[in-house]
Amino acid sequence: MKKGEDDEAIQYFDKILPRLKQIEGAQGTNRLPVIIEGVQYPGETIFVPGNWWHGVQNLDLTIAITQNFCNKGNFEKVWFRTRKGRKKLSVNFLAQLKAHEPELYAKAIEMNQRDHFIMWDKREKYAAKFAKKKRADQQDEAVVNEGEEMKAEEESSADTISSSSSESSSSSSSSSDSSSSSSDEESSSSSRDHGRDSSDLDSQGSDR
Repeated sequence: MKKGEDDEAIQYFDKILPRLKQIEGAQGTNRLPVIIEGVQYPGETIFVPGNWWHGVQNLDLTIAITQNFCNKGNFEKVWFRTRKGRKKLSVNFLAQLKAHEPELYAKAIEMNQRDHFIMWDKREKYAAKFAKKKRADQQDEAVVNEGEEMKAEEESSADTISSSSSESSSSSSSSSDSSSSSSDEESSSSSRDHGRDSSDLDSQGSDR
């Protein structure tokens, strides 16, 4: 960058990148003999190999997803660079490895010990900042958990009310059916001889 320039996207693509391509391209130092440029359309994916410098400019209203890939094959290189240049990310990365990838976590600890590297949250200069951030994250997590619990209770309460209402409706329906059946039986019984035959006993039994 020259004096008066900054790394905002508009200056980068309008001034810095064209100058970089001219200086480092085939007509300059030839450090970048081949510069690959292209337009990525909706639904397409571009794979950028490790250690390849790249820049992206959105040409219109765009939603893009970028993922940095790390596996056992490139872990040492990724961890070496992450712990060196990304303070917060490296601390969070190590915590996630401990929780989900114990083998890679052990590898990271081994590399740290080998290189006498002290993690940023363990350094006196940054320890207080990381401790403060950890407390804030825990508070945020507590708020989220509380919100989820309240939502679950509300949903449970709504289900209970709905279930009670349904049962009440079902009971009313059953009561109505029973009354109807009883009335029919009484009507039928009154139209018959009042002698206590077997059918009358069955009807009285069902009424009880």
